Amino acid sequence: MTIAEIEKTIPRSDEYLDKMTIEFGIILINGTQYFKRIFSDGCAELIRYDYRINRWMISCFTNIDEPEVEQM
Repeated sequence: MTIAEIEKTIPRSDEYLDKMTIEFGIILINGTQYFKRIFSDGCAELIRYDYRINRWMISCFTNIDEPEVEQM
């Protein structure tokens, strides 16, 4: 199975369902494999299957800059 075929089987978040994917692949973070999707507007998703609870876990990242925090 190719990575493009795998991509079609991985769920998407409802929030980013209509966004155009410009990059996808599998990455390893602290020993856990995630499927990543990066969208044309800079938003992204990291997806993994959690076997403990038998559910897909989707983390969504926006393209909105966070305000800088002033140091005291």
